[in-house]
Amino acid sequence: MVLIQNDFKKFLACSTQNEHIYRVVLNCGLFIFIATKLLAHANFIEWSKDIWTSKKQ
Repeated sequence: MVLIQNDFKKFLACSTQNEHIYRVVLNCGLFIFIATKLLAHANFIEWSKDIWTSKKQ
């Protein structure tokens, strides 16, 4: 039990040091994910417009 507590304290110490890095990585990942979703959505709108205009002609 004492060993587990010591490991947990070490883990907490490491996690507080690395928390900033994790947060930056998570924020970057989230930003990239949202950006790709928006780009895909914009591309889909453009693509559907192209189909719509080609059908009209």
